[in-house]
Amino acid sequence: MGFRLAQMGFKTLLIDLDPQGHLTQCLGLNNQQYPKTLFNALIEREEIEKTIIKTDLPTLDVIPSNLNLSPVELSLFSMNSREFRLRRLLSAIEKTYELIIMDASPSIGLLNLNAILASNDLIIPSWQISFPIMVSRSCSKPFQRSRRIFLSSSKISISF
Repeated sequence: MGFRLAQMGFKTLLIDLDPQGHLTQCLGLNNQQYPKTLFNALIEREEIEKTIIKTDLPTLDVIPSNLNLSPVELSLFSMNSREFRLRRLLSAIEKTYELIIMDASPSIGLLNLNAILASNDLIIPSWQISFPIMVSRSCSKPFQRSRRIFLSSSKISISF
């Protein structure tokens, strides 16, 4: 979806939040080629701009992922304001992009909580059969609850 939006002319940043690096690989990038991931910005406090990779498409940038991102959950656990670290990082670059799209693994941990709290919209792709739809709908309540707890009156729009 992000690649297509960038093809349509939207200045887009894709962020791969999955240590397996599927988004990075789907863009045709060798995820092992990039030593810096979101881990470097979130945990080691490196400038987020230093983790951004330009692609051949001028409207598309990516923050790649690989196994170097794996220890991020454990590292975030003991940090102050750990839930808002990604939100603060993105505030430094949000005006550079029309869209920032994050691809996350299907779990609710500290990294995905960071993504939820840094987001305006949440899209949960699923097959259109009854079980995934039922699970997706039941997932929306914890997402809304997380946003309410941490961001008081904030609301997130959720699409399936």
